[in-house]
Amino acid sequence: MCIAIGTHVKEVSSEVLQFADAHHFPVIVFEKRISFAGIIQDLHRMIASRHYQSLRQMSVLSKKFNELSLTANGILNILQEIYKQLETPALFLTEYDRMHYYPPASKELYKRIYPKISHLSMAAANAQIVSSEGIHFVIMPVKGLGQIWGYLCLKLKTDAMDAYTSFIMEHAVLAISQIMLRTKTMEENKRVAEEEVSRKLLTGKDCEQAEMKAVLPGYSANLHFRVILLKVTKPQSGTKEWEETLLQLSAMMKNRIKKKGMLSLISAAKDEITAICFFKKDEHNHDLVTFSDIHQSLVQLSIKDRYNGKHTMTGISKAYKNTADVCQAYDDAKKVIFLQQINLLQEIFL
Repeated sequence: MCIAIGTHVKEVSSEVLQFADAHHFPVIVFEKRISFAGIIQDLHRMIASRHYQSLRQMSVLSKKFNELSLTANGILNILQEIYKQLETPALFLTEYDRMHYYPPASKELYKRIYPKISHLSMAAANAQIVSSEGIHFVIMPVKGLGQIWGYLCLKLKTDAMDAYTSFIMEHAVLAISQIMLRTKTMEENKRVAEEEVSRKLLTGKDCEQAEMKAVLPGYSANLHFRVILLKVTKPQSGTKEWEETLLQLSAMMKNRIKKKGMLSLISAAKDEITAICFFKKDEHNHDLVTFSDIHQSLVQLSIKDRYNGKHTMTGISKAYKNTADVCQAYDDAKKVIFLQQINLLQEIFL
């Protein structure tokens, strides 16, 4: 409020000042003759200039995020830019426990954020603020093709988010979704090619070594292999959702197998997932322990809750070396499951 002392107002009463102070309302008193029109004109010019600068800054930042999305390690570069702009840790959590974070010390925040994500309602694209032990975070889902691909998380300095932070999150999410879309497209192309090779081997068809190496870099004819067969009862309805479930479980299986230092070809069809796992065999059969660990890691993925796992059965074949024997290994794994079904075998190996 601006008050000019003069003809109509001789002084500002203490009651007015007390009321303004109580409501955090500024009062400006002019004791000399001034032009309110000039002040208003200057204020409008200043507001317009700030608004223009803000729009220009947002446009530059949006372009920057788009450019970073096309770089190598694009997600990490985007998180670095967020940290540069807001000076607050940024994390991107994606499926299968993968994560990106910046700065490096912010990795520990993952333990605080991850348990909160499963309790959020992410039907809408709006950011949601959560708290953990007095630390506040804003979380926004990264979506594409009708799915949630991950979550962008920022540590907040207060329990609220300002407009600038909201703008940065929205445009960062858009840039990350573009990266994820390209990644998903490449992964899908690779998965289809891998599925074709896997199906050829499982049905006893010949497969050239060059074709194997094209879908499985690092493959060598000196490697041994076993076949893991996972049987999962298909629900009565929701065919499209079930197909997506099988793909998700396939990806998690491949990730667990990779963590054990093995190569794999994955195939998913109807009510089963097959993994042809290649490894270096030693004379002490240490691979049996490794395959048992893989089986246990699949159980720990809460399959019972997410994949109707009470009807899930696992069979693992003998070890073979010649890929012409993949069909036989597949039959081994099926035989294991058959023996489990008639209660003649408790083990997962033949």
